[in-house]
Amino acid sequence: MNNNLANPNFRDGKCPNCGVYNTWGWNNFVREFNSFGCLSYCQVCQEYIIYYNEELIYPKTNLLIKPNALFDNYQKSKKLFLEAVEVAPISPRAGLTLSRMCLEALTNEILEENKEKVDKDFKNNIDKLHELDIINSKLKTLLTSARIIGNKSTHNFNIIDTDNEPNLEDAIAVLETIDYILENMRIAKDKEEKLSKLEKKIKGEPVNNSNDN
Repeated sequence: MNNNLANPNFRDGKCPNCGVYNTWGWNNFVREFNSFGCLSYCQVCQEYIIYYNEELIYPKTNLLIKPNALFDNYQKSKKLFLEAVEVAPISPRAGLTLSRMCLEALTNEILEENKEKVDKDFKNNIDKLHELDIINSKLKTLLTSARIIGNKSTHNFNIIDTDNEPNLEDAIAVLETIDYILENMRIAKDKEEKLSKLEKKIKGEPVNNSNDN
């Protein structure tokens, strides 16, 4: 799981303020018959966490996901990512919709970066990423699964389906997939750069060692 992701579990998880894992010591307070709230605070950042009827009401957001550094190359999808992170705790359906839009936009931007024509069919674009060896078979399966989860909101936006209602975990799953894809790309890029430096060293060519350990 992303280390910057706050667990929405109201009994324990990552602090929604600072992101450090905690097992909460709750003080219950009764407000109405058959309804209750829970008040606690983080031992690390000393900030309060308040739940009412098992829903986080303070702080306002419980997603601490930060955009991957590689997002700087994909500004359109980065904007959608930040919007999804902000809105998901308030409206899981809207958060999932934006997460799915971000996933598709990122796929398109990566293809454009590689001088590939973007297809209207998202599924075909995922296949292209695999054909270009940008993602492996496991990542392709992960990306496809995230696309299907995202379809719960985008394809049925005007349909009320209480049995298949998007939830916060759906949005988190898609956002985590986006982060995982980018992190794998970043690692692959770093390995390629290190290999290039090593090849230059072996050939006796000048190498910029400013970032070497």
